[in-house]
Amino acid sequence: MKSKLKYILSVAVAVVLLYFAFRGVKWADFLDVLVECKWGFVALSIGCGVAAAWFRGARWALMLKPIYPGIKDIQCFNAVNISRLSDYVLPYSSAVVRAGVVLNKDLHLDKSFGTVVLERTWDVVSLFFLIVLLLIFRWNMFGDFFQEKVLDPMMGRIDIKVICLGAIVLIAAVILVLTNRRVRTFVKGILQGAGTCIHMPKKGWFFIYTFLMWGMFLMMTLSIIWSLPENYNLNLVDGIFIMLVGSIASVIPVPGGFGAFHYLVAMALQTIYDVPFEVGIVFATLSHESQAVMMMVAGAVSYFIEGRKKKVIDW
Repeated sequence: MKSKLKYILSVAVAVVLLYFAFRGVKWADFLDVLVECKWGFVALSIGCGVAAAWFRGARWALMLKPIYPGIKDIQCFNAVNISRLSDYVLPYSSAVVRAGVVLNKDLHLDKSFGTVVLERTWDVVSLFFLIVLLLIFRWNMFGDFFQEKVLDPMMGRIDIKVICLGAIVLIAAVILVLTNRRVRTFVKGILQGAGTCIHMPKKGWFFIYTFLMWGMFLMMTLSIIWSLPENYNLNLVDGIFIMLVGSIASVIPVPGGFGAFHYLVAMALQTIYDVPFEVGIVFATLSHESQAVMMMVAGAVSYFIEGRKKKVIDW
């Protein structure tokens, strides 16, 4: 019942965000722009999304090999696809789902989950680094948007009550770890999994895969820009900015980012580049929904492959 309530609440948030994103859209203009799009570039964006998932899976396989020497890149690729599919059902479930897909008799959930936590942490650090780098060199262009649309709303929600609640949760978690042997063992396993980076083979490839993955994210954004009837003279730096805005929108807890992504990306295009809001919504819709379709298809195929191997699917 708790899971159902969380899902219903999450869907409700998505519906509200979609309402605000599409409110006031001139649907005739929206459909005109949609019809005139170059769909070959949309297909290119989908292909880049598949490549990004492959590089993520290959990078994760490097982290797992010290504790699971027999792991294959294709297994991790399938796990990534299945986990992203699960996010459309229950936001933020992907980390646990992905860790669970690759389990075997020698690899327990705690260690597998630890590698996922480490990988997610690295991605957050990478995102933060890219945002800081962009603002250093283009503050005059992008600084006001990040200040007004991202930082101020976030800081406005942080008050003494939130800080106290966070401190109480942290203290309770520490007490639970110290007093419960099972929890202590599980946390120890997570830390052991996260520590696999020390013994990771071919460490240089970890950074190569990270670079290639972010390169595919950028190509996904640029491809959608190229698909529009008019690209409004958006260049590589603009593509990086839009990619980062979309990445920030993905942290809002709704199924697959529906609504949050559309609103924030369209608002960024309108605020920075004077792109009509209808065109911004078309961009966000093409970008998000093309990847959503890709994730659903790839997730279903990967689930079938892994399910047959582990006899999860019983015909």
